[in-house]
Amino acid sequence: MAGGWETMETAPVEEGSRVLLFDGTDQFVGVLTRYNTKHTGEWRLWAGAKPVPWDGGIPTHWMPLPDAPPG
Repeated sequence: MAGGWETMETAPVEEGSRVLLFDGTDQFVGVLTRYNTKHTGEWRLWAGAKPVPWDGGIPTHWMPLPDAPPG
């Protein structure tokens, strides 16, 4: 995986962006959504289906997802 952890200030802002997130304790794959009532970006847990709220801490860092393996 190229690069390293970046601060959230540099995270993607496009709806549907998927990245690896870190909240100070856990890592998870997040997708940026606009589900909240203010229509501001909100990172949610993504496991391949409908994104669900993340019940951990607020993400502090992000990293691009690696490419899928060949095959």
